[in-house]
Formats: sequence, structure tokens, C-alpha cells
Amino acid sequence: MLSSVGSGGAASAAAILAIGNDAEVILLEKSATYGGTTVKSGGVYYVPNNAAMKAEGIEYPEDDAMRFLARGAY
Repeated sequence: MLSSVGSGGAASAAAILAIGNDAEVILLEKSATYGGTTVKSGGVYYVPNNAAMKAEGIEYPEDDAMRFLARGAY
């Protein structure tokens, strides 16, 4: 069984490949919608507090944004 925490682009691709190889798959997503941050980014690198988010009144707490960016930069 393959378990994935998150349902973004990478997790979804891995799940499709695993299913194609007869594995059982569970995708777990904490958000209300499927797709993780890929939904927000459209498949490109996600930048917290970008102009489009600000225009919609969406704010990403700075501490959370810095942790997210640090993990992606590793």
C-alpha cells in the first residue's frame, strides 16, 4: 500500500503510477479541496502572499510562508 500525505501534483503522479503497477493507494489531504498547493500555483512554484492572493484578500501567515519556502529551498 502506498500512502501519500497531500494531493498535489507530485503525490497525484506517484499515485497514478502506483495504481498502474497494481498498488493500493491512499491520498490524504488536509485542505478542503484536492490538489494541495498545486491548485494555487497552477503547477509552478508557489509564492505565498503573491499579488493575486492579496487581490483576493487571502493572506498566508509570514511564519508559515517562511517555513514553506525554507522546505522548498532545501
